[in-house]
Amino acid sequence: MAVPRRHKTRRSTWFLPAALAALVLTISSGLFVAPAARTVAAGPASTMANDANNRPLLDGWRDIAIVDRNNTATVGAVLTSFDYYARNTNPFNILVVNPANEVTWVSPSVVPPGTGTQTYTPVSPVAVLAGDAIGLYFPPILQPTIPYEFAGAEGLFTAMGLGTPTVSQTLIKYPAGNHARKYSIVGYLSCYATCYVDAVLGSDSNDGLSPASPLETIQEGVDRVMDGGEVIVATGTYVEQVQIGRPVTLTGPNAAVPGNGIRGPEATIDGTSISGDCVHAHYTTDVTVQGFRVQNCDYDGFNVHDSDNVSIKNNVVTLFADDGIDFDYSDVYGVNGGEISGNLVVNGGPSSERAIEVEYSNAVDITDNEVTGHEGEEPVSVDPSSNIQFLRNYIHDNPCTSCDAAVIFDDVTGLLVAENHIVTDPLSSSEDAIEFEDANSAVIVRNNILHAGSDSIRIYGSGNFDFQVFQNDLGTAGDQALQVNSGSYTGAMPAEHNWWGAADGPSGDGPGSGTDLDDFDGVTDVDPWLCLGTDTSAAIGFQPNLAAVSPCDATPPVWSYSYAKWGEGPGSYTPGTWSTKWVKLTFTCTDNPGGSGVAQARGDLNITYQDGIYTDPILGSEGTLKGDNEYEYCLDKAGNIATSIDPAGPVMVDTKAPVCKANPLTTRVKRNTTATPLEIFIDGTEATSGLDLGSSTISVVAAGGASYSGTPSFVGGSGSLKVHFDSVTMGSSYGGRLTLTVKVKDVAGNSATCATFTVRAQ
Repeated sequence: MAVPRRHKTRRSTWFLPAALAALVLTISSGLFVAPAARTVAAGPASTMANDANNRPLLDGWRDIAIVDRNNTATVGAVLTSFDYYARNTNPFNILVVNPANEVTWVSPSVVPPGTGTQTYTPVSPVAVLAGDAIGLYFPPILQPTIPYEFAGAEGLFTAMGLGTPTVSQTLIKYPAGNHARKYSIVGYLSCYATCYVDAVLGSDSNDGLSPASPLETIQEGVDRVMDGGEVIVATGTYVEQVQIGRPVTLTGPNAAVPGNGIRGPEATIDGTSISGDCVHAHYTTDVTVQGFRVQNCDYDGFNVHDSDNVSIKNNVVTLFADDGIDFDYSDVYGVNGGEISGNLVVNGGPSSERAIEVEYSNAVDITDNEVTGHEGEEPVSVDPSSNIQFLRNYIHDNPCTSCDAAVIFDDVTGLLVAENHIVTDPLSSSEDAIEFEDANSAVIVRNNILHAGSDSIRIYGSGNFDFQVFQNDLGTAGDQALQVNSGSYTGAMPAEHNWWGAADGPSGDGPGSGTDLDDFDGVTDVDPWLCLGTDTSAAIGFQPNLAAVSPCDATPPVWSYSYAKWGEGPGSYTPGTWSTKWVKLTFTCTDNPGGSGVAQARGDLNITYQDGIYTDPILGSEGTLKGDNEYEYCLDKAGNIATSIDPAGPVMVDTKAPVCKANPLTTRVKRNTTATPLEIFIDGTEATSGLDLGSSTISVVAAGGASYSGTPSFVGGSGSLKVHFDSVTMGSSYGGRLTLTVKVKDVAGNSATCATFTVRAQ
């Protein structure tokens, strides 16, 4: 019977946000003058409206809304308080007006409690967007009215004669030519859509609007940023807890780099001497935390509960007391929709719990993480949850002190476990790679490499059904590759196309000699199994050769070859002899009798040899064949490859007749004389097989009293030859001559006849 899983009671540690930094609106007119200088950073990106400038002048107009568009908001931000200097106690309202002159916010009536410097703080921060302007509304009062600045035709004003403006109301431009006024408002902005944080350069009294005026703490950025906004955190160490209770994105400097990738300097959230989780998010939605190093956490590195659509990605999480990343629950559920991806979770201490834990959650993807060096409980655990994807994770070298398995699933419905590489502690012989406890269903386990000291996959407990287990490397289990305990599984379980470490399949309850199949109830179907355990891809997980399936064929196919003269049948040429025709070499691949058959081959390779001598390695139009599996590629359906061959050589082909000519064409000998000896030069050049002088012939015809002694013969070798006469005698007639005809053969048997030439009397 399965041991019930421990359920951890979560701590809802939560603190009120830090006070929002004051946003200053300085209003200057006959009623208001600028306050003393403040310490809040100001600049082109952090202010809106005009610099303060007090030029009082009485104005008789009433019921007027004045909007300053000389310097509008340049970014999305918030206004949190307004400072003003009152010269009387007449009431007024503050407006925010968008570029279309629509009112987006109106303060209640502000009544100065007295003259001098005063502060008005709205109940909630006031949001402004880029392009928004600040306005003032002064209701009608008895004469004399409040004084305004007046500066000719400068400024932009809008008039309302219908009472206090309301949200969504459009203000109407007042004719600037007749009633132009200039006044001054300074609005100090604080970050809203995007907040910048820098532990080295920042201050929480800054506006956080840019890297030039960053906040100091991440929590201050979280507290200030709008729902759906982003807090961009610079490198440095942040000794704090980060509490998240609304939609935000926290972006560290390594947001695009996986935790085990080549990372730059980190933004480190350090929980040293702080009680609680390093990062805690709850009762919220749409939260992303990416690109941080999180360390020295008193509880969890990340703890998320009762939240929707949460992403924890591309972080390094280390040195945590409880869990590295925990999707937990407190009141209703853990996380509904989210991802734990690209994280490196490393070096959880011996008293820690899990590196990654997901409980009471739905539609969570746990992908592309690496977990190593974990000494606590099981490195990964998924407890009652649904629609979980566990993909491309690398779990290895975790010397955990109390591990039943590297990865545990308990009461999970709708689970895909694919393309992972899971290796148990090499010093533990009792640790499983994957363990399924109670009530798991709709489970697919595929394309994983599972190396275990004990079982690669263990199914025990009760209530498990609807599993598919295929294309996994189960070949290195210390105990069982697959153990299905009695009564733990209902129905048939397809477990085909797995590698069991031997071509004849699993041992135990299987038919072969590979790793053990321990199937108490006989529910598992393992046939056909893989005949090869070769991983065909460098990608994480196991990508086998699916052509190599049982019945297994362990004998490779065989190459053979044959020679033929061009246009003649096989066997008509013997290597090492000369041929006067081109020679064709044909490679043929055939599978062994009773084998699985040829699956892939590079056809029947044909190489035609033209004139030349070809010795090993044989060269031809297909390239070098000797010992080259690429060119001699032949694979049977079981994945066996044929051994390369090296045909006997050499191959000698000479199809060209030799060239034969005399030089000069006529040789002269004086009458009544004898030339002893006489040699006539002949060009017998042949570039391939060389001349066969023994088979070449010389014929001589004498006329006009000419004669010779001895048998004419060749002198020399291939190339320049001589026809040698012992002596040649010419009679007294000018008509005396010897006419020579020379037929030259090369070694291959090609012949050529020289042009007729003579030895003539002179």
